[in-house]
Amino acid sequence: MLRPLLLFKACLLGLLTGPAQAQFIAGGGMVPITNFQTLWQANMFQLYANAMNTSQMEINRIILGSLGRKPSTPSQPNAANSPSSRPRPTATSFQPGPSPLLIDTITRTLSKDRETQSLLKELFSEGQKLYEEEARRLGRPNNLAMALSYFVGSCYMVATGQEPSEASLLAFQATADEALGASPAFKKLSNRERQTLYELFIHLATLPLAGYVAALQQNDAKEARVFQQLAAELLELVLGVKPERLRFGPEGLSIR
Repeated sequence: MLRPLLLFKACLLGLLTGPAQAQFIAGGGMVPITNFQTLWQANMFQLYANAMNTSQMEINRIILGSLGRKPSTPSQPNAANSPSSRPRPTATSFQPGPSPLLIDTITRTLSKDRETQSLLKELFSEGQKLYEEEARRLGRPNNLAMALSYFVGSCYMVATGQEPSEASLLAFQATADEALGASPAFKKLSNRERQTLYELFIHLATLPLAGYVAALQQNDAKEARVFQQLAAELLELVLGVKPERLRFGPEGLSIR
């Protein structure tokens, strides 16, 4: 299942136990993630603006135009374990390079401490690995709209406490794929630019999701709220609306 909380349990159990868990939690002295402004001041989101090569208003217009719109082709996952099921490229598919593009940049952005950078690199690497395993199972590898759907679903779950179903995430992926794929600005993006934005969506989902689940495991309501706020602000940055106005349903994501 692509549902974000289930996807991340294995990662958290392996990486965020004992001292490592305490180091990751916001305010723990190792990773200075206390709110959205911390990341903004570190210029992390300049990566986001650069990757799209277009204005934030245009990005929001494209994505918002897909909300609540039924895709022309119903989105269904490929049959599991079927040799005849081959992923079909869609409008937001891309050919990835030989190695990840952003993990080192993001870890250096978040911390100058080498031990912390190593922990974060392991976390982001494992998060991307787990996501990509699920994306391949669903027949949507190297697909920007799938990464966007995962990002939105993860942040929505953290911010609201409501976990979207796999069907609703796939429906949103299909409409976002059509909307982004029809944009002249998006069509101009190179494979590398698409990969950059794809990886950024995955990592921006990893950060609040991992922190939130770790805080819940420690029964730390204060730190959980920090990551809920971060998830809400990330959603508003990308979609241009507050999470309380969003709703996942059978046809994907809609605005109330």
